[in-house]
Amino acid sequence: MALVKQNKGLVANGLQYLGYLLPAMGCLFLWVGCKEHDSSKAPLKHEVYLWQRLWDESVNQAVMSQGESFEQMLILAAEIDWRLKTNSATIIQPDFEALGSSQTPIGLVIRVPHFPKPSVDLALHKNQLISLASTLIDRYSEQGIEISEMQLDLDCPDARLEHYIEWVKDLREAIEPMPFSITALPSWLNEPSFSELIDSVDHYVLQVHSIQPPTHREEALVLCDPYQARLAVERAGRWQTPFRVALPTYGYWMQWDTEGRFIRLSAETMPTLLQPKISLDSVMADPYAMADLVDHWQQSHPASMSGLIWFRMPVPSDRMNWRWETLSSVMQGKPPRMELTYSLKNPEPGYWEVWQEGTPHPNMAQGSVTVHWQAASLIAGDGLNGYRWRTLSPTSGQFKSPLRRTPPWGETGAHLIGWLRLDQADAVRLDDSL
Repeated sequence: MALVKQNKGLVANGLQYLGYLLPAMGCLFLWVGCKEHDSSKAPLKHEVYLWQRLWDESVNQAVMSQGESFEQMLILAAEIDWRLKTNSATIIQPDFEALGSSQTPIGLVIRVPHFPKPSVDLALHKNQLISLASTLIDRYSEQGIEISEMQLDLDCPDARLEHYIEWVKDLREAIEPMPFSITALPSWLNEPSFSELIDSVDHYVLQVHSIQPPTHREEALVLCDPYQARLAVERAGRWQTPFRVALPTYGYWMQWDTEGRFIRLSAETMPTLLQPKISLDSVMADPYAMADLVDHWQQSHPASMSGLIWFRMPVPSDRMNWRWETLSSVMQGKPPRMELTYSLKNPEPGYWEVWQEGTPHPNMAQGSVTVHWQAASLIAGDGLNGYRWRTLSPTSGQFKSPLRRTPPWGETGAHLIGWLRLDQADAVRLDDSL
């Protein structure tokens, strides 16, 4: 019994000791895991994604006129969607002559929107991916294009990163000595397997832009939350593996029904409204917020952060994207000029047009332009390019700008926003509150 009491005393003392020790160990581990990263003021490199599935002359012009402004262009080279019955890859056909004339290094991206389900043959899909990467490298080399990097943009669920690691290791081994990178989501930073994952690549791209389908029309949507982006970069800086940060330049169309319920998102092209009761809205990357992020990181950033990759290169035919003038300004950490002026044109007696001059921005405050006349009577009036017309009085009307502006944004120039027709020639003047 004495021995039992003695053992109980030892156990009690041991538990008491652990009660003091464990909090101390927890603080130690917390300090080790959350220690500050090394900071740097080294200039950040700017790269860009060229995300075109169909190449035309406008894409070629963008490559030749803008390409040299970047350290590297990462080209969408192929896509694999294993949800499709064909299980085949779509290889993008670029203009090799345009790429060859550019002095900017070219990287290739393979896009995989979904990681295969656990029930399928993962080895088969992995081998298909490795074969595709080798085919692309050979294909571009035959065209005289020297590849500077191969990147895998695969949407892998957080819980399946351990399975993804094997793919990454095998793909890197298959294409050596080609530099190999992957894209990564901020949520991956929480996973225990993240360290092993990024140890398996030369560098990675931290994507801090995304969008979740809205639940209602009044919901505020952002493609990149600057505060969350800074937090993610600070956390990524605690690892030594070099990384770049992908920032958005694009936008989405959103379709809504008459009850204000969300239907679908559409990127790159404006959806066709087959049903008259469906309405459109839009959300766009905020150049003001992105310029502020660039300025912040130019002053100080984690030592392992090597640069920024912009998604995506401005192309004149791409309406859901910034113009080049906007991106070039934001790349310097300077917000683009968003000054708007309004003017009247009188092409014929009694008919007046209202024109907007400047560079509109999707997040500019909602405002209005009021039109006044004297003795004439209004026959009709209407707004264009997202502006709405309403009659205020027998001698005045108003063009109201939308809360979310209609593309194109960043297009410096003149845009017709509305017109009115009077029953006789009369003097007309403008008041704006934008």
